[in-house]
Amino acid sequence: MAREWVVGSGGNHQRSGAKEIESGGPSVTLDELGSLGEFISGLAVVVTLVYLALQIRYNTRAVRSSMHQDMVESTLRVAESLSDNADVGRIVIKADEDYDNLTKGELLRFEAYAERVFGNFESVFYSYRNSMIEPDLWDSWKSSYLADISRDAMRRFWQEQRPLHLRDFMDFIDQYYRAHPLSGAPEVKSSAI
Repeated sequence: MAREWVVGSGGNHQRSGAKEIESGGPSVTLDELGSLGEFISGLAVVVTLVYLALQIRYNTRAVRSSMHQDMVESTLRVAESLSDNADVGRIVIKADEDYDNLTKGELLRFEAYAERVFGNFESVFYSYRNSMIEPDLWDSWKSSYLADISRDAMRRFWQEQRPLHLRDFMDFIDQYYRAHPLSGAPEVKSSAI
């Protein structure tokens, strides 16, 4: 016959079968204590899950905020290269007006500038694709970068340097250039292999 332990105000007693040994007060079986423990454990799991969900939400906001700050700083570095160095600004203007007559040194500096612009845009593009920035923020960044890369010199640079970028980004830029051609500009190559 199975024996159960009964915990009561009079101490621990054994209970045999369905009969309870008198203990002088309320008693609780080990099964009942186990059930109470399971309930408390389940409640603790729920509280922990709620806490973790709140922490993940906070962390996601912090990561997005940090990412936005990094994008702003990258863009400001490109702008500073134009404002802090008159030669770079002059070269960018010359590239727009007379790309074919850039000296080797000027072409090298223009390419470095253009690659920073496209590299920053690609970073923003992938942040949006991976849901790290909100759609309205993406629209703002996209408008700014598309205005910058719409110039003739940037289009020419893209034709020469586009294979240095990832496929999805190349497709995105190529599609934009096909939809917004410059008059007399060469056709944008497809990124299909």
